Amino acid sequence: MPEKEQERLRAAKAAGLKTILFVCSGNAIRSQIAEGIVNHMFGRKWAAFSAGTMPMKVPKDLVKVMREIGVDISSQRSKHIDIFKSLNFDKVVVLCSDVERMCPVLPDCTTQDHIFFHDPLSSAAASEGILFGFASTYRQLRDEMKKVIAEYMKDS
Repeated sequence: MPEKEQERLRAAKAAGLKTILFVCSGNAIRSQIAEGIVNHMFGRKWAAFSAGTMPMKVPKDLVKVMREIGVDISSQRSKHIDIFKSLNFDKVVVLCSDVERMCPVLPDCTTQDHIFFHDPLSSAAASEGILFGFASTYRQLRDEMKKVIAEYMKDS
């Protein structure tokens, strides 16, 4: 897996694409959404990647929820941030506050930004998910992230 992602990064750079890495603690939800949205909406100019400090499995419900808006993340997998540590990106975007505590050194980049989104697995959201299913929680997060990330990327 690490070699595949590193090769994908090299290929993107060779094709003249700008590169962006989204980092979150679990690399299961928020960073996966961001990677999928950027590759779908801005793939002619950008190649998006994602990683985490404690990778967790991408939920099947998230794949379904992203497919509802035409974004296929079914081939995306959680990855540890270390597979990118010696590589360079045009942008690195941290999506949760836990990353800085758990990963003080991020890959080299031209620009580093922070855009925090709530954790859908936090206690409040998780209790809602247990009662009503996580799909609605993922939809709300997806829609919020799509709006914010599209605005962030539009001038890039």
